[in-house]
Amino acid sequence: MKNLFLLLTGFIFILSSCSESKKETKTPILSKADTVYTFNFAGQKLSVDPDGGRIISFQHEGKEMIGPGGSTFWTSPQSAWNWPPVKEHQEVAYKDESKGDTLILRSQKDTTVGVEIIKMIFANLNDSTFTVRYGIVNKNDSTIRVAHWENTRTFKTALIFYPKGNTDSSSSNPVFGKLKLSSSDGINWFKYDSSRIGDGKTMAKLFADGAEGWIAESNDGLLLIKKFKDLSAAEVAPGEGEIEVFSDFGSPFSEMEQQGPYAELKPNETAWWEVTWILRKLPEGVKTEEGNAKLVEVVRGEIK
Repeated sequence: MKNLFLLLTGFIFILSSCSESKKETKTPILSKADTVYTFNFAGQKLSVDPDGGRIISFQHEGKEMIGPGGSTFWTSPQSAWNWPPVKEHQEVAYKDESKGDTLILRSQKDTTVGVEIIKMIFANLNDSTFTVRYGIVNKNDSTIRVAHWENTRTFKTALIFYPKGNTDSSSSNPVFGKLKLSSSDGINWFKYDSSRIGDGKTMAKLFADGAEGWIAESNDGLLLIKKFKDLSAAEVAPGEGEIEVFSDFGSPFSEMEQQGPYAELKPNETAWWEVTWILRKLPEGVKTEEGNAKLVEVVRGEIK
């Protein structure tokens, strides 16, 4: 009986040791090399540069989906800061406040809008997606009105598409021409071609109302979907669009953009806005073509 007790005790000790060993050797999803933070899981790699807190790469099995310059965040409306973008949000290094496998970066307070930007990024292991959560912290002494704005650059070869809402309009800025889209079954489509930059201009931008709360791009056999809360027309910042698309002759990228609700923010309050990033390999036989209903079906299946 004593020998049996000793045998069972030893067996339990071995199981416990194995369990502890597994815990100790667990590979973290988030790592840092030089100054760049990288998430690596499920065949995906998402990299973030603390300078400007920009997502500079999003890959699936080695294929890149983010265009030159990466994905950035601005406050809306642009009329509050004009051009160029606020350097504290776009260029200056963000402070690292990360916890475990959740990357948390905080900007300095800027001198134009008077806010700090918080970017919180984490992987969702249950469905192989990423959550990108943006916080705007009002560091002014008075209440402001502001909206969130995510701007993601794509390659010129990418097909950008989104569900059409009630309105599409070109910029009133005389620098921009009309961005020419195609439309079918309630979906607007854009793929760069010089003929789609209208009005004799070298650059064009679209301001639009979306529907269903998503915008997507397809390129090189992959599909990137950005999912967010759909806005009503009353929630959009003045002079802006829930969905915006930009392209020009000279740059090696186009831009797919979406904005959050325009709302009051009291001193020291933080307004949060969340975007889900979904990167998938296209199913066999689904082609990257304008008007392809199967491509839209794939997106709608992913965002359920």
